[in-house]
Amino acid sequence: MPLKLIIFTIIVLLESSNAASTTEECTTKPSVCASNGFCFKNSDNSSACQKSCPSGWKCNNGDIVCSIPVEKMIKEVAQIKQNDVVYGFALNQLCIARLGCQHKQSLDNPSWFDNILNAFIEPYVQKNGNWSDVIKQCHAQYSYIPILGKYLCQEKMAEYHITFDLKNAVNKNGCGTQRDWDTIGNFLVDCIKEAHIGIPFGESYAISEVFRNRNNVRETCMKTRQENGLQMVF
Repeated sequence: MPLKLIIFTIIVLLESSNAASTTEECTTKPSVCASNGFCFKNSDNSSACQKSCPSGWKCNNGDIVCSIPVEKMIKEVAQIKQNDVVYGFALNQLCIARLGCQHKQSLDNPSWFDNILNAFIEPYVQKNGNWSDVIKQCHAQYSYIPILGKYLCQEKMAEYHITFDLKNAVNKNGCGTQRDWDTIGNFLVDCIKEAHIGIPFGESYAISEVFRNRNNVRETCMKTRQENGLQMVF
């Protein structure tokens, strides 16, 4: 084989070995995904290049696109029929994740948001805890009630999600700065309004209940972590 051809072959092989693969860790250098999609961070802090940006999202190859659990959430919402009583809740959670991911660089601690989002979404996506029972109860109790059924189901699921999943997420990852907490609260308001509940005073009541429950969770988080000598705000 001619020497020039040998050298050329070696160069090609070296370049190929440096290309990003779908299993390459990309958290420290998201740009490795530039030729192979986008960097997603998983709940166990591993990461991988994914070939597509979620539909309706804004993705840059040099950024970490939140989390693989979010990608799973997107697929789940796509499989739920719009007349299903659980659809509103799932769509609302996806809306919060989308706004948070798109604006997380404006937060005091974007990494805190990533960790919270992973820990918050994973139980619902995996149907851990009592999620299967909560969803069954929604179908059994509210499926045959027009409009109001969706609202009551969404309220039930949101209360469980905040009381258990959010509580566990912040207890593990920290309570967040007040500014970050309030910013995410603004995303919640936008997403609840976007849901078009369709019940008189339903929107304002939903917002007040969500804020009351989530603020109780943060207060408990601050108290618990302080009592255990753990860092409260990240």
